[in-house]
Amino acid sequence: MPEILCVGEAVIDLFAPTGVSLKEADRFSRAPGGGPANTAVCLARLGRDVGLIGCVGADSLGDYLIELIASEGVETSHLRALDGHFTTTALIARPTPEQQDFTIFRGADAELLSEHLDEPYIATAALLAYGSPIFTGNSHAAGLDLVSMARRNQVLVSFDANLRPRLWPSLDVARSRIMAGVRSCDICKLNEVELEFLSGITDPQQGVEWVLEQGPALSAITLGGGGVHFGNARGRGHVPAFKVQEVDTTGCGDAFVAGLSVGLCDAAGEGLAPADCSSERLFEIFRFANAVGALAATATGAMTALPTRHQVEGFLQK
Repeated sequence: MPEILCVGEAVIDLFAPTGVSLKEADRFSRAPGGGPANTAVCLARLGRDVGLIGCVGADSLGDYLIELIASEGVETSHLRALDGHFTTTALIARPTPEQQDFTIFRGADAELLSEHLDEPYIATAALLAYGSPIFTGNSHAAGLDLVSMARRNQVLVSFDANLRPRLWPSLDVARSRIMAGVRSCDICKLNEVELEFLSGITDPQQGVEWVLEQGPALSAITLGGGGVHFGNARGRGHVPAFKVQEVDTTGCGDAFVAGLSVGLCDAAGEGLAPADCSSERLFEIFRFANAVGALAATATGAMTALPTRHQVEGFLQK
């Protein structure tokens, strides 16, 4: 059974040529995507046993995603193809390296229901990783039940705020539901935009403290090129980012989550919970996660550049 479970969206990304907006684009290239799907594929490439729970449409694109993700070594028995729903698709343009323009056509990924969840399957995992999109659409109740099942079975819960304003009926609803995720997880990852949105705090060190006050055992505030600030009961720290030739940053956060999950599962295998890891051990864990995220930026498409363990270790040696 999988050691790590990723829960949520598997989608089709349609990329416009680099340097044009969606308004200007007249052609697109297809790529698989979705935060949890990206994280799951990355974990498989990093050598971990991983499963993906979610929904795609009972259509050709859904078949494509299931077959592709399974071919990467991800366990897909709980990635469902739903009759009567289409596979979620996103149109993505990057007019400049710093700007992303996208439109999402929500489909099956928002239809994960509590009845689709298998608690015995969830209970076998060491860690469950998910993000806030599960709290949108008709999957909101399933998201709440998912966390309850994991907590009931002593499965570590990793939460990525992954704020996508266009998925929410209002920012007030987004803030309320994302805060519920923050308060019910063991490991919480926010970027600087999400930190300010939720707390009004702009200083990442203060942000680490604020997250820990909400209940998680481990807090990570990512700053892109500014690295990551982290903290737990034993200490605080900062890990600088690696410099690479960036081509496309789509999926870098998902790859970072995969790298972090690997490090935390390695620590758990030694009897170390997230709250028990020393600052020195966390520095190495986050350094590895930063390397995974950096390598994911070196090619177009969220899954294309997701690295193997061998590639990450070679990169770190250099």
